[in-house]
Amino acid sequence: MAAVVAIALACAPTGALAQQPAPPAAPPQAGTTDDAVAQASAHFARGVKLYEEDDFRAAVIEFNRAYELAPNWAVLYDLGQAHYQLREYPSALRSLEKYLEQGGDGIAADRRAQVEREIGELRGRVARVTAVSNVEGADVALDDAPLGKTPVREPVVVGEGRHRLTISKAGYVATTRLMDIAGGDQVTIRLDLTPETPVPVLVRESPSYTPAIVSGAVGVAGIAVGTVFGVLAVSDKSSLSSECSAAKICPATARGDIDGLSRNGAVSTVGFGVGVAGLVLGGYFFFHERARDDSRGTQRQAGTHIAPWVGPGAGGVGGTF
Repeated sequence: MAAVVAIALACAPTGALAQQPAPPAAPPQAGTTDDAVAQASAHFARGVKLYEEDDFRAAVIEFNRAYELAPNWAVLYDLGQAHYQLREYPSALRSLEKYLEQGGDGIAADRRAQVEREIGELRGRVARVTAVSNVEGADVALDDAPLGKTPVREPVVVGEGRHRLTISKAGYVATTRLMDIAGGDQVTIRLDLTPETPVPVLVRESPSYTPAIVSGAVGVAGIAVGTVFGVLAVSDKSSLSSECSAAKICPATARGDIDGLSRNGAVSTVGFGVGVAGLVLGGYFFFHERARDDSRGTQRQAGTHIAPWVGPGAGGVGGTF
């Protein structure tokens, strides 16, 4: 008997469809226009032909369109058979159960018995899966088909076999699990989400060269002052050379030039000293800030050192890189 039932279940769709070249006589729902019925008839007839050609996917599309245009419970039988041929057992089960529910007493006794046997077979090929998670409002997908958001209140009917369950939500790491489901299983799958670790954003501070600029400006001003007063000191010395003897004996009238030479020479020396010091410090501040800026972006070589130096009559910046 088991073999007979299996053979009947496998062969029933082709035979049944072969006996239904036109839409069944069940009346469409009230409010359906004649034009919609005509279009539904054309889609149904096309679905029958595609089914006979073993193009079950296209047949499902045509049967669905016929039912959408003019809902007719008899079409659900053919739709369930096409889903069965595609091994889409949950869809086949829903279509045939809906067929018995809507058809009621309009279904012949032998057809009802046949469909009940098919439903019994299909119930052994589906399972019910409940997905739970620690986060509400997460998207649940089974084999990339969306099922809704957590918490999912009702179990999802799936066909036996291997399935991929995914739960995801913005701000959390998506979780996926592959599972092997046997017919008749009733399982609860828990997939907890963990918050994403925020990626630290490194804000690079802009280098500040203000101390270098100020020190450099003081240095330039010092050099300028030293130069001006140096020129004056040279002029005073030239005047004294013409007024004084070779033995450096000067008349009383040369006293002003002597004081001017002394004063201008001192100011020039101080000016050059301040200028050199300012330039040295400006260079130090500049290279020091440059080194700090480089160290913020990339690791500098170990042992980097910069320092100014001032000696008798000279100065500069030294370091190791």
